[in-house]
Amino acid sequence: MVSDGITDTVLVELKEYPLIVYIYSYIIPLLNGLYESEEPDFTEQLNSYSKDLAKEIILDLIGATGIDIQEFDKLAMKL
Repeated sequence: MVSDGITDTVLVELKEYPLIVYIYSYIIPLLNGLYESEEPDFTEQLNSYSKDLAKEIILDLIGATGIDIQEFDKLAMKL
C-alpha cells in the first residue's frame, strides 16, 4: 500500500534507521572497547584452556587405545 507516496517498506526502513545508528555509534564501539580491555586475559585463558583440552584429549586417546605413555612418546618422536 502507498500512503502519500511513501511505501510501507520505506516507512519500516525509516523506523529502523535510529536503531541502526544507535548500534553503529554506541553499541559496537562499547563492545570493541570491552574486548580490547579484556583481550590479554582472554588470550591467556584461551591458551591455557587449549593446552588443558589437548592434554585431556591425548590422555583419553591413550586410555581408549590401550597405548601406554612410553609407546606414545616413541610415536610422538617419530612425527
